Amino acid sequence: YATNDNKLYRVSHITEIMDLAPYSYSGKFYTDVFKYTAPIGSASLNPVCPYRTTLVGQFESPISSISVSKDDKNVMVTLNPTATPSSTSGLVMYSKSADIRKAVNPVTDWDKKDQGLSNVVTYCSMMEKQDSKKVFVGTDNGLFYTSDITTGSWSNVSDMSVSSPEKRLPKVQIFDIEQ
Repeated sequence: YATNDNKLYRVSHITEIMDLAPYSYSGKFYTDVFKYTAPIGSASLNPVCPYRTTLVGQFESPISSISVSKDDKNVMVTLNPTATPSSTSGLVMYSKSADIRKAVNPVTDWDKKDQGLSNVVTYCSMMEKQDSKKVFVGTDNGLFYTSDITTGSWSNVSDMSVSSPEKRLPKVQIFDIEQ
């Protein structure tokens, strides 16, 4: 999940989340994970939370979407920079680690993957279920696609070759992508 201070967290053992009063439906779910105070990158348990919350990303800009590969090893986030992106932060960031569940540095464990996505606002993203290298990003200028997220080279789907221009997708705002 993402927070309003541009941080990305991973929750482990989510199936263990339980009602504080499991014998009664009047109990309240314990979801106050914002009290997590362990050091950045630490995988230690939060003593006030029944499950583990780990900081896996810290960015300069607001997070607009999160996509996770089918095997839960890779994560991609889209960002909406409030100013010109720096060399370390872009519109699309992809986890460097071979397995995000084992990442140790939430600041440097990310690669910028936004070649061809300049001057757009991102709203949503989706990794294909069968091939997580194939990714779609919904923007204010249409739908963008890459066949290999590790290269980070994007094409606007409406510019892709189709036999006749009237059959192409329009360049409109894309707020949600579903597979």
